[in-house]
Amino acid sequence: MRIICCSSSIVKVVVVVVVVVVVVVVVVVVVVVLVVVVVVVVVVVVVVVVIVAVVKVVEAVVVEVAVVLVVVALAKVVVVVV
Repeated sequence: MRIICCSSSIVKVVVVVVVVVVVVVVVVVVVVVLVVVVVVVVVVVVVVVVIVAVVKVVEAVVVEVAVVLVVVALAKVVVVVV
């Protein structure tokens, strides 16, 4: 009876250790997944902000070039008329 009791205690300890290890592993996996999701969201936001900034700069440059081209065209018309 004593051996059975001791082995039963050992089995209980092993089961508790296994359950604790499984819970710790699950918690670590969930934390890692959450960190990865946060990093991906931050990267996507940064990329979108950079793309919007580049588009605004390109748009400003295109408008400036268009204004210069219109002024040059008007100057040519004035020169031709004069």
